[in-house]
Order: sequence, then structure tokens, then C-alpha cells
Amino acid sequence: IYRGAISYVSCCYTVVSIILVFLLFIQQIILISQNITIQEFNRSIQRRSAAAGEHVSWWRSLYISDNPYNMSLRSNWLTFIRRTRHEPIVPSANEEDLIE
Repeated sequence: IYRGAISYVSCCYTVVSIILVFLLFIQQIILISQNITIQEFNRSIQRRSAAAGEHVSWWRSLYISDNPYNMSLRSNWLTFIRRTRHEPIVPSANEEDLIE
């Protein structure tokens, strides 16, 4: 009787884990397709909410229209696969002070 209970609970935990990992995978696909980070994504949602004066629906926030790094779906994925950047990373003055 305990083997069946352990198997059942293990299956439930496995299904929940698979669903959570799948949701994270979908999130990464959305971020890579737009060439943004999660921080840029969250800031864009905050800006939209502040501009609208109300909460923005989650499905309206999936596409960030004011993203300067969004080249195209194909170019964004090629950049990700090749691990290349189109602009060099230039450290700010504050970061240079921290390095020294």
C-alpha cells in the first residue's frame, strides 16, 4: 500500500516540476525572441503600468514594442545561437572605479 502512495506522490511532484520547467522554457523563448533580459522585460511592464495608470494585462506585456535591441525574430535567434553581440559592452565610469 505504501509503494502505491509513494509512486503517486512522486508522479505528482514530477508533473508539477515538469510544468514549472516548461513555463521557464517558454519565458526564455519569449526573451530570446525579443533580445531582452528579464530585467528589461520587467522595467518595460512597470513603465507601461505607470503610463497607463493601471495594471497591464499579462498577455499585453509579452511583446515589448519600444525595445531598441529587437532586430527581428531570426536575427535575435541567430545572435543567441552564435553567442555574438552587435554592440560592444562599454563599462560605465562607476564600473571602472570598482575594477581598480
